[in-house]
Amino acid sequence: MRSGQKTWSDTQEILGIKIPKFVMAVAPGRDFALMVETAVRKCVLAQQDIDDEGVFLQNIDRIANGCGNGGLDE
Repeated sequence: MRSGQKTWSDTQEILGIKIPKFVMAVAPGRDFALMVETAVRKCVLAQQDIDDEGVFLQNIDRIANGCGNGGLDE
């Protein structure tokens, strides 16, 4: 699903280059590598103008309403 909303609206300048900035809550004991991978995936999808959260929520609604498996393979 495409969306006009930009997930990565905040940037931080490092060595004169503006870098997309994503802030997330972190609990003790969380896997740092998984968090970085998730942030990178969200950035790539945002650059492609894909609303990953919207697609996820639509699939959950579809499953909850009994209208198929939300695009999941059986």
